Amino acid sequence: MDQNYHETLIAAADDSPAEHSTVPRGRGARKTVAEVQYEMLAGHPFECTHEHVLLSSWLQRQDLGDLSDDETAEVRREFFAKPQPCLRPSPLPKKYGWGFIFGAEADDKLALTPVGRTSTGRRWREGSPSSSRRCARAARRKMQRARRERAGVAAR
Repeated sequence: MDQNYHETLIAAADDSPAEHSTVPRGRGARKTVAEVQYEMLAGHPFECTHEHVLLSSWLQRQDLGDLSDDETAEVRREFFAKPQPCLRPSPLPKKYGWGFIFGAEADDKLALTPVGRTSTGRRWREGSPSSSRRCARAARRKMQRARRERAGVAAR
């Protein structure tokens, strides 16, 4: 299953508490998903695919020890056998104000971009992405209620 976006910008959520992009900070000994994903992408623009970020960030948070290539391939098959969320609900755009830019279909690599920017690095000189999406909102119920009110339907 192809989880990658192509030539797409996933912008920070409208209801993100971040007014500017911030580096995720840990809450304890174990790294958070945001920390793991930030470390993977911050210094390495357009080096990882969407699927690689999802699998690697999950693997780093598990206590699986060192896996051989065959074991990693088996874990990958099992991981993607079940539907996985994309990066839109990631804490980076929801809470920390980062966006994701996905490259052309030929390489499917992604990079982080701070709030307010629509391009990053030398690889995005050609112009803005062909499609743009917002990350998943943190306050879904609030948004549903607002939509109903705009449509003239009484909130429950």
